[in-house]
Amino acid sequence: MTNRLNARIDDELAAKLEYLTRRTRQSVTEIVRDSIELYYKRFQAEGAGDVSRIMEEAGFIGCGEDDPDLSTSYKDRLRDSLEEKTRK
Repeated sequence: MTNRLNARIDDELAAKLEYLTRRTRQSVTEIVRDSIELYYKRFQAEGAGDVSRIMEEAGFIGCGEDDPDLSTSYKDRLRDSLEEKTRK
């Protein structure tokens, strides 16, 4: 099954598209298909779903401070905190 695409582009993009059709001898359809495939592959390769990269760019990673050994001592700290709360 194929789908029809209708898009509006400005004169500059129209000139670029015309150049590509002349230079590659491909149809507009072929150029649009190839362009979408290239864009999709680039987007996937950049790791669009890479959560740590997205969180770092958003400033979430590295925004807090604590002991450098927290990743190995968190269970002890949590236990101590809970014991302290239950004594009250």
